[in-house]
Amino acid sequence: MAAAPLLAERTYFVNGRQVPAEAQEARELVAHAMASPSSSSTENRLQQELRSTLEKKLGTSSDGIPRRLVLFDGMCRLCFGFLAVVVPRDSLDRFRFAPLQSKLGQQVLAWKGLPLDIDSVVLIRDNEVFVRSSAALNILGELDGVASALSYLTIIPRPLRDFGYEMVAKSRYVMLGHATEAQKSKQEITARMVDTWEADPDDPSHVCKS
Repeated sequence: MAAAPLLAERTYFVNGRQVPAEAQEARELVAHAMASPSSSSTENRLQQELRSTLEKKLGTSSDGIPRRLVLFDGMCRLCFGFLAVVVPRDSLDRFRFAPLQSKLGQQVLAWKGLPLDIDSVVLIRDNEVFVRSSAALNILGELDGVASALSYLTIIPRPLRDFGYEMVAKSRYVMLGHATEAQKSKQEITARMVDTWEADPDDPSHVCKS
């Protein structure tokens, strides 16, 4: 009988899309830990390791609080435009960024139980997770100037906010196209990246069909 393939040699698919092996393996480890008799201690150890990795990568802001992690679509021109709004208005240096598709992004999504192919900006703040409109508005709420006033839109019921968010998200490539190399290479943004990812032009899943 042939030996079972190693985890690193497997190909994983989520919702019909291939995903990085590291992220799926992380999810499997968490699921196995939760199912095992010693699930509590094993789960806590895995969470502590991921949390420790994040803390080291993120560090603390200039006002001494843990930085926030923002995960975004690494192919999205609108997303890079959003980062370009955030960075110059973040005088306390609270935010760090990583593409959803990056190794760190996939590991964090698996850890937090989010879909690996989630189509949303994700904010990780003090171990809380925010997605879609709640993520965007909470980010804006920590910025300098009038941009922070937009956070008051959270008074709108979340289903209505998320409906508007998703309408923009679904048409963002049609309206604005893919991120340009000039956007990706802006020093003020790259300096705050804690992980990177480059789209593979030969990979169909890295080409938007919208």
